[in-house]
Order: sequence, then structure tokens, then C-alpha cells
Amino acid sequence: MAETIQLAETAGFAIVTLTGGHLPPGDAPNITARIDPLQQAAFAGPLTTRVGLVPEVEATFVEPFHTSNQLSSLDHVSRGRGRWIVKASGGAEDATVYGRDPLTDPIALRREVSDVIEVSRRLWDSWEDDAV
Repeated sequence: MAETIQLAETAGFAIVTLTGGHLPPGDAPNITARIDPLQQAAFAGPLTTRVGLVPEVEATFVEPFHTSNQLSSLDHVSRGRGRWIVKASGGAEDATVYGRDPLTDPIALRREVSDVIEVSRRLWDSWEDDAV
């Protein structure tokens, strides 16, 4: 993954988007771990110098504090090149991964995502510039 992002940067790409997600729950004892797009972007941050790193991040079922804190860390390790594609899923499969109830009403889903974005923005504005 890091080599691919470095090649994209060398080729002159302005941004790299990263998608994927957590593994769904399973019964097998040997489920291989998978790092999510935000973790991949944070890993690539110090390895690159110009390309923007834009992970797709779940906004529906993850607490806004964790999302905003991780995105702030991405922005720090990438020296200001981190961004965010908001993933707004409300389906039963995604909800099960996070141990939450599905959001099947489109209005409720839109409201939840809007709230997460607003809370994340407020959290970013509440931290000192040099806070870790």
C-alpha cells in the first residue's frame, strides 16, 4: 500500500483516496486483522511529502470524538495533507460491525451524519494548535 501511494505521488497525483473497512464479525478463530483507510493514510503520511491523503471514514456508527481525534492525528503526521471522505452507511451489516442498531430512515441517517460532521468541526476548533 505504501509503495502504491509513493508511486502515485511520484507520478504527480494530487490526492490519493483510501477506501475499505473493518472486518465483519465472524466465528472463525483466525480472522486476519485489516487496518482501516484512516490508519492506512496515517501510515502513509510520514512516507510522502506532497500527495493529499483522503481516507473514507465511517461517520454513522463511530463516536465523533474518535473520528476527529484520528483525523487530527492524520493531519499532523501528513503535515496538513489529510482530508476526509464521509462514509454515511446505515445498513444492518455495517451496524453489526459496530454493535449498533441500523439507521434505515434516510432522514435520520442524514441528520446523524450532519451531527457527526458538526461535532467533529467543533472538536477541532476546541483544541489548541499544538495539542496532541
